Amino acid sequence: MGQIRSQETVDSALRMSDNGVSDKTNAEIHGVAIKTIRRWRRLCQRQGLPRGGSRAHIALSAV
Repeated sequence: MGQIRSQETVDSALRMSDNGVSDKTNAEIHGVAIKTIRRWRRLCQRQGLPRGGSRAHIALSAV
C-alpha cells in the first residue's frame, strides 16, 4: 500500500507544476516519485478541479 501525502504537499506540488517546475525537480523537493507528481496532476485534470489551491482536494487514498 502506498503512502498518503498531506493535502499541503499535493497543493504545493501542483502549484510548482503550474509554475513550470519540472516533474523531476518537483518530485525531489516533495520527496515523492516522479510518477506520483504526474498522477496528482492527471487526477486533478480528470476531476476538473482547480490545481494547487485550497479547493483542489483530490481523492488520494493511497498515492
